[in-house]
Amino acid sequence: MEFQVLGDVAASHRGTPVELGRRQERCLLGLLLLEPGRVLLTERLIELLWNDIDAADRRATLHTYVARLRRRLAPYGAHIVTRGAGYLIDVDPATVDLHRFTAEVDRTRTIADPAVRAQALAAALDLWRGPLLAGVADEALRRRLGRGLEERRLAAFERRVEAELAAGEHVRVVGLLADLVREFPTREHGIELFMLALSRAGRRTDALEVYRDARRTLVEEFGVEPGQDLQRLHQRILADDPDLAFPTPSGTDGMSVAPRHLPRDIPGFIGREADLVNLDNTVGDGVDPSGVAPICTIGESAGSVRRRWQCTGRIGWRRVIQTARFSSTFAATGPIRRPARSTHSANCCGR
Repeated sequence: MEFQVLGDVAASHRGTPVELGRRQERCLLGLLLLEPGRVLLTERLIELLWNDIDAADRRATLHTYVARLRRRLAPYGAHIVTRGAGYLIDVDPATVDLHRFTAEVDRTRTIADPAVRAQALAAALDLWRGPLLAGVADEALRRRLGRGLEERRLAAFERRVEAELAAGEHVRVVGLLADLVREFPTREHGIELFMLALSRAGRRTDALEVYRDARRTLVEEFGVEPGQDLQRLHQRILADDPDLAFPTPSGTDGMSVAPRHLPRDIPGFIGREADLVNLDNTVGDGVDPSGVAPICTIGESAGSVRRRWQCTGRIGWRRVIQTARFSSTFAATGPIRRPARSTHSANCCGR
């Protein structure tokens, strides 16, 4: 089974939704899923579900909710276990979107390539379908349970933008950062990233206006000046510091670098490993001195996407040119020759 608590509480089995019952029953399941494998005491659960009701009046109701959830989940191998004076849910944390989010964000710290890191962070952030326990918990309970969780989401978003900026995607992230700053007008790191993206996109006056608006808000609402990092960036933009520009990669001879557009990798890709190995052995990296790597794919099939991500992981980001159809068996029908000029539509990724 897979469980969702980032948004409305939901569950599915092999892609089919599982009925979870009434709102309070779904809220109880959500509370248990926040800490899978850990015992939550009966008194604690009653307090969270009915914080204005005496615990003695709700103990029987809680037991009824547990019994109903057990009947719904047991056929799919998920079990709520009585342990001492409380309950725990015995499921793998990797089946819960919240814990997958945390694990995926942590994993990105080992990814060196900023474009790949940005893709991985975006995929992790896509797990958020809405506020924690939306539809089953009130705002006060969400704030109580999610203390620090929203900050982790925002920090992951900012790390994604930092990776996009490092990959040269400053134009594309301007809109994302405008939304962030609009929602959090005093979040200084987000403001700093927004100003940097605008500056690199050739919108220096807009970047300075963002600083003026942020400073006005901070002074009028909190009586404080912007922090030193934000002030330093402001001064560097005023001075038109050339070091703020996106660095041109060495070896490009002044040529522009194409953006790295690839569909996201397929996390659940299975069943074609042998065919991918066969293709890999047949084609290899195929990188010529110009830095062009032909990848024998066309279209956006799962195999096509996985093959291209494998290549970028080994040879770094180089321009990917689609030169042949990715057959249903990935079989090479003959020698693959690099054309002097591609006549096919190409999905390209820089470097």
